Amino acid sequence: MKRLLALGSALGMVAVSGTIYVNSAPSYAELEKMAETYPVYGYPQAGELEDPDILASMIKARTALGDNPRLLMGSSELDIVEPASSHPDNFFGKNNYGFSTISVGKAGYQSLWQAIELGALDAKGAVPGDKVALIAGMQWFMNDEESSKAFMNCFSADSYQSLMHNPSISEKTKQELSLRAEELGIAAEELELYSSSFLPDVIDRKFDDLVNGVERRNGIAESLKDNTAIPESRFTPESEPDWNSLTEISLEEAESSCVTNELGVYDEYYEKYYRPWVEEIDQSSPPETFYDWSENELKDFEIFLKVCKDTGIEPLIIIMPVKASYYDLTEHNYESRQAYYDMIRNSCESYEVQYLDLSPYEYDTYFMRDVMHLGWTGWIHVDQALYDFFKQEDN
Repeated sequence: MKRLLALGSALGMVAVSGTIYVNSAPSYAELEKMAETYPVYGYPQAGELEDPDILASMIKARTALGDNPRLLMGSSELDIVEPASSHPDNFFGKNNYGFSTISVGKAGYQSLWQAIELGALDAKGAVPGDKVALIAGMQWFMNDEESSKAFMNCFSADSYQSLMHNPSISEKTKQELSLRAEELGIAAEELELYSSSFLPDVIDRKFDDLVNGVERRNGIAESLKDNTAIPESRFTPESEPDWNSLTEISLEEAESSCVTNELGVYDEYYEKYYRPWVEEIDQSSPPETFYDWSENELKDFEIFLKVCKDTGIEPLIIIMPVKASYYDLTEHNYESRQAYYDMIRNSCESYEVQYLDLSPYEYDTYFMRDVMHLGWTGWIHVDQALYDFFKQEDN
């Protein structure tokens, strides 16, 4: 009864003031219209990614308008688009090779967030082709110190709620996911409220959305402002990728971006971070080899694979390497990294999912653009794998 009175009181405030909650931000219907009219983004934004209804509207709009989007999930590597023609958002976004990628993820979004987001999009019918590619980054598996903070910053109650009401996902998977979310800092009472179908709990959620609606809708509007319509290039006759031409262009871009060093690190990063770090460390006394790769992050990664299995979504796991010239001087040396790669490969094989192992390219000069993000030639390998993976359904 208190919940009902609170909701009635809040609605009364809206009715009396007329502007407290309604007119200071776009309505949700207006936001969905914006998402449908301008459904393409090249740089992932939090408002879009953390609202499964808005993101689903964008994906469905692209499909309805004649585009053919496919999900590419990951973390901070998806933020870095502009410098490389080979980045999937550029390569598949500016050409018509039969599909385009829609990046789902940004810095701070690790395995458990990706599992929740995928389950939420599946609940909305917004996983085109029932396929997803996921870039697995090594940094998330190095320790557990940042995982809780990162998860708390990006946790979406709406996405979690959608996943928990997805009938395709088993109760066992949901329980495992909920327990892990609680371990990472989300209160059990909140998780229970978000997943409940009990009417008073639904009222509580509606009340919370009403009270916080202005900030929320303004955040989504801010995220949508840089979206664009589907480029005309995607409606030209479908062509085949010219991998030789892409390689030539990528090498030119790499060489012009790495003038100050021969390591294949882009100049600004090299001068600001890499060179000062190398000058300060004692290379004569290497640290002990690190073997304590995070079992918790591996558990989160495997929850993602379980969501895929439950929903019938076919995943492609892209095992991203690092810049070996840097990490060889740290505790994450060659021997340490092989233990990590083995761990991820074994997990993929255990769940019988496809994976692209890029670890053999750690020492290639232009494979990474800094010490942890894919670079010019690295993205070419990803593009080729995405092309083969997403085009299989057409053959």
